[in-house]
Amino acid sequence: MGRKKDLYASVLGVKEYYIYDPLAEIVPSFIGFRLIDGKYQEIDFVNERLTSETLGLELGERDGELRLYNPNTSQWLQTPPERAENAETRAENAEAELAKALAEIERLRAERNE
Repeated sequence: MGRKKDLYASVLGVKEYYIYDPLAEIVPSFIGFRLIDGKYQEIDFVNERLTSETLGLELGERDGELRLYNPNTSQWLQTPPERAENAETRAENAEAELAKALAEIERLRAERNE
């Protein structure tokens, strides 16, 4: 909240700066700042989320985790574990469909050779 924030603003020019404390040891536990004229100004919450102009997304808490929300689709983005799980499910489904297609090819070949 002090030196690092000043460094990000004055030296690095970081356009947006967010602080999240999942343990709620600081109050508020989630806050964001936007760099305006070389100084950070606090970002106001809208619908319990902070709008990131840089990302075009919103940041908010969902199920006790900091998550990204896409206001254009009105959906929360998946977390990396969710994306991995969904990719694994898609791969398993594709593998099952391939096995069914190969079995059908073999059935048709056998039928043709009879």
